[in-house]
Amino acid sequence: MQSERFFSALKGQGALCRLVLLPLESHGYQGHESVMHCLWEMDRWLQKFCVDAVDDNEGNNNTPSANLQEDKNLVGAGKENEPASQNM
Repeated sequence: MQSERFFSALKGQGALCRLVLLPLESHGYQGHESVMHCLWEMDRWLQKFCVDAVDDNEGNNNTPSANLQEDKNLVGAGKENEPASQNM
């Protein structure tokens, strides 16, 4: 319930965020599929907002942190049409 309220509050402020709810899981992930999905979500976020940001700045005088500063409202990201996810 706290996660859903926090997500709603962030969306209400216009933040770019993503809430991922995994079926049959509580606070800690136990299922192999759930753990793998969680790792995939984290890897996807890092690729999108860290690795790609560095690649985009090659040849520029901008630093990667300057690019990431533009996304200061970012909380989470991932595959847009994942069935276990809730994008609002």
